[in-house]
Amino acid sequence: MIFIALTLSMGVVCGQEISYGTGQWDTLGLGYHRAVINVSRPAEAVRVKVPWRRLDNVENTNLIMVDALTGQRINTIYSLKRNRDFGEIVFEPVSGEGEYYLYYLPSRIGGKIWYFPVSEYEKPADTWNTWWKVRTEKSRILCQPGQSGLRAGVILTVSIQWKYL
Repeated sequence: MIFIALTLSMGVVCGQEISYGTGQWDTLGLGYHRAVINVSRPAEAVRVKVPWRRLDNVENTNLIMVDALTGQRINTIYSLKRNRDFGEIVFEPVSGEGEYYLYYLPSRIGGKIWYFPVSEYEKPADTWNTWWKVRTEKSRILCQPGQSGLRAGVILTVSIQWKYL
């Protein structure tokens, strides 16, 4: 009975829609790439598959999730799978339904010469609550064909902001 209650409290994103666009945000420490995740109803945890095309060492880059409503960083996030094609991410939608921002290439740009910047990518950090992670890992549900589940749309955006020194 307890297992069933835990299973029902975790939302799985089935049938997600993906679109692409540009946007503007403060890229300092967050990087120039993000996924906007729209969660349709409150859940203890949401699992979402975010497609990306990455040539870097995916496992050595941190993921930052931000609640769009409050602007606060969400620490209850972990990845089930990450490779060069996609990331399967589990996070806690702390404000319930709404938008959440996943920054998947957080970096700091530096260097002494403006036309030859140096990018340093943030290293992975485990920020989740261990009890929450164990509970959500045990209640994993796989989407089946025709299953409705939790609806969420993913919008991949790139920030286009040029700053000249």
